[in-house]
Amino acid sequence: MDTPPAVNPAPAPTEPVQTTAGIQGTVSDGKFDPARPELMATAKQPLGECKGEAAQAMNTNVDLAGRPWWQIFLFGFGGGLIALLTPCVLPMVPMTVSLFSKGQGGGGDTRKKGIQNGLLFGASIIVIYVSLGLFITLAFGENALNQLSTNWIMNLIFFALFTFFAFSFFGYYEIQLPASWVNRADQASNREGLLGIFFGAFSIALVSFSCTGPIVGSLLVTASSNGGLADPIIGMLGFSLALALPFMTFAIFPSLMQSLPKSGGWMTTMKVMLGFVELALGLKFLSTADLTEHWGILPYEAFVGLWLLIMILMTAYLFGFIHFPHDNKNAAISTPRQVLGILAAVFSLSLVYGFTVNPRTDAFRTPFWLSGLAPSACYSYIRPCNQTISEKDYNFSEHCPPGMYNCFDDYDEALRYANDVDKPLLIDFTGYGCVNCRRMEENIWIDSTVNRLINNDYVLVSLYVDDRKKLPQPLMSPDGVKLRNVGNKWASFQRVNFEKVSQPYYVLVTPDEKVLNTPRAYTPSIETYTGFLQCGLSVFEDYKAESTQ
Repeated sequence: MDTPPAVNPAPAPTEPVQTTAGIQGTVSDGKFDPARPELMATAKQPLGECKGEAAQAMNTNVDLAGRPWWQIFLFGFGGGLIALLTPCVLPMVPMTVSLFSKGQGGGGDTRKKGIQNGLLFGASIIVIYVSLGLFITLAFGENALNQLSTNWIMNLIFFALFTFFAFSFFGYYEIQLPASWVNRADQASNREGLLGIFFGAFSIALVSFSCTGPIVGSLLVTASSNGGLADPIIGMLGFSLALALPFMTFAIFPSLMQSLPKSGGWMTTMKVMLGFVELALGLKFLSTADLTEHWGILPYEAFVGLWLLIMILMTAYLFGFIHFPHDNKNAAISTPRQVLGILAAVFSLSLVYGFTVNPRTDAFRTPFWLSGLAPSACYSYIRPCNQTISEKDYNFSEHCPPGMYNCFDDYDEALRYANDVDKPLLIDFTGYGCVNCRRMEENIWIDSTVNRLINNDYVLVSLYVDDRKKLPQPLMSPDGVKLRNVGNKWASFQRVNFEKVSQPYYVLVTPDEKVLNTPRAYTPSIETYTGFLQCGLSVFEDYKAESTQ
């Protein structure tokens, strides 16, 4: 792993290397120009490329938060499976399919007609929910969805929505659509043919909204706030497919309906458990608002502590120590519920791991299941990271990732330092609300080899595109976008020079602002990321050797 990969350096320029440090200005003087000619030119044709795994092209199916589409699809599919197990949906499956098997719902009287109607019913469910995702996408668009992920007002609204959904699942109130909508859809479902089947599916969607609404809302909020243009559509495709499959399957094989679980108290238990999950996930949005606005109200230990409290309450509920409005207080605790209680207790105990200290970073260890959800372990009141070890007079960042030292959050300051120490820069386009950015820091950068390469051989500058700290005065980027805060500035810097808007995004740059090799997005492989860093060092050494000839 320590042997640099082979490189094919491009011819070095014949003119002397000219440093540009300090020319463009900083946040404080309000003169920042995001357009850098050398970066723009070499971003398309880097100085060199590497052979092997590090030379692989970046993922093309990655959304703005760095999450592959298949994960969004599976997230939606899982939500659909959970929705099936709610008391608003599961009892409707045999009732609806029985209409098809008897030849009703479309005028046919044969099994073939019943199967056809079941398939059309399932397809209608998919069309309905995918159309909802399409509406979200068209209504907001890519830039607006990206802003949703970091806007503190929207994140507080999302936090409130998740909390609202949670107490609905607890049984304190029901989320219902106007009765007139349901009645009209039900009347339309009595029509013959495809239109009647479609409105029958639409009527089921409306009637079951009290159970599916919170899940659909949570899925849309999560997918939309990730910023990906297609994410709401893909998420709804996964959700609707999971929801439609039982209707289509049982229409083709009616005998399988005998295997459906019977309705009962387990459905109420499922809803309450979902309520606890909604409460826990909602904290992510509160955390994002806190981080982007620098409020300091939800540091790492508070976030993990609240998750621990929620999981303890879930454990207490599953063992019958606490109750909610729909619970039968005299009912015996079933064996499956006891098993779930044991699992919840184990999960609660495992969260204590988040309060142990990693000796390599002197910061808390983030449990892998909270990686990307919890704020950085360095955002701590108890154990903030000591991240500056140099005695030189530079404006180092106070927010280095765990295990990183002498990092920067201002590009020009990092460029000045890189020129003085003659090291290449690792530009880290990141975000406080970026899930995969935290996963990279907590799972890849923490590796001893990667950590050594970044700390010893690179100058790390982390540019937060969602930092809402106000600029002294608004600026105008070359592409006509007004820059009002620090995040706008770095987002414009990335967009103008690299024509990318996704985070994380990693660029290796010489002190004279030339891109060394092909940048990378989310790279959840230690070996690949190590090769990427070693490749950059090899190209940098060859470039310096050519420049001095």
